[in-house]
Amino acid sequence: MIYSQVALILLGSFWAPWWWLAVVGLLYGWRFAASYSVFKIFSSSFFSGFIVWSIFAYYFDARSMGKVSFWLAELFHLPHSMIAYLVAGLLAGTVVASSSYVGIQLNFMRIKKVHSNQR
Repeated sequence: MIYSQVALILLGSFWAPWWWLAVVGLLYGWRFAASYSVFKIFSSSFFSGFIVWSIFAYYFDARSMGKVSFWLAELFHLPHSMIAYLVAGLLAGTVVASSSYVGIQLNFMRIKKVHSNQR
């Protein structure tokens, strides 16, 4: 499950806007809510967003020869510019995990509505 989520985030992150992360998380939460536990979906979503965006932060910082991480370290008063990679990963992981939780809740609401209409 996490491999396909990482692949979708990777593919979309090159061409789609930053909120593509939330779309992937929402779809995964909605699709796998009945198959996996909430904790497994939430944690795999967090780690996939964290891994991909930490690597992306490193990649884009290397392309700019360290200017991006230095600028972010000054902007957010970080003690070391390398912490910018972790901050980017934490933010992305939080976005993906939160949207996957919303997808889980939407699926549960849909199932609840279907069962209440059958009575």
